[in-house]
Amino acid sequence: MIASGLGGIGVSVLLGARARLDCMRHPHVEVADRGVLLRAGTLPDTYLSAAVGWFGGALILGGLVLVTSADDSHPHSRLPVSFVLNVMGQIGVVFMLMWAGVLLWLRSRRRVFPGDVVLSVEGVSQRVGDVVWEVAWADIVRAVGARKSARGDVVLVYRVVSGPVCRGWGCWWRRWGGVRARDFRLLVSPLSFSLRPWETLIRLSRTPEWAEFITGPDAVERVRALFEAESFEDRHWPSYTPFENRGRYMHDLKNLP
Repeated sequence: MIASGLGGIGVSVLLGARARLDCMRHPHVEVADRGVLLRAGTLPDTYLSAAVGWFGGALILGGLVLVTSADDSHPHSRLPVSFVLNVMGQIGVVFMLMWAGVLLWLRSRRRVFPGDVVLSVEGVSQRVGDVVWEVAWADIVRAVGARKSARGDVVLVYRVVSGPVCRGWGCWWRRWGGVRARDFRLLVSPLSFSLRPWETLIRLSRTPEWAEFITGPDAVERVRALFEAESFEDRHWPSYTPFENRGRYMHDLKNLP
């Protein structure tokens, strides 16, 4: 069992390393209502390696619990201490297996809704799994930067002043309050490996020509050319940031255009 767990963790490491390389070069662009639709890909598969890793850890911990349980039969074993360790180990195994199941379920939802982005005259919206992020262009104050999660997802963070910018069970804690400074998150790794096209789109959305740009007859060709123009050398990998700023950003209320 321990060998199987170690093998599972090794597989998760290999899958995680591959996930950091599998990034979409550019999205598939289609016509949408009053804008364009950017189709996201199902790669990188960032949930699979994490689920395999937690499952492998459960196997290793389960094997250790079995070993300590066998030692309890020894006449000189310290039963109270080993009993407590066994109970804690069993709880840990159950937690790891449950978390692996949650990650697999999230992966199934991510594969159904990988993160398609709708660019319209009014704003931008994206559905990732069961969470929908949407914001109006006029509510964006400035770009905070790029974040990379522990799984390898690259997320663009924008400071906005508006009401709730996400809906769905996965972001219930972000829906409190009225109009205030918030963070709007855009998952970009399933769409492109470069951040420059997104910066260009944000800049264009603030110009008077934006409505014509995004709704014109050649809007699809324009947006596709914008993403395809980036070369492989322009790929930008933000550094992994385990903790993100959690302030209330009330000072940004003074920076409204």
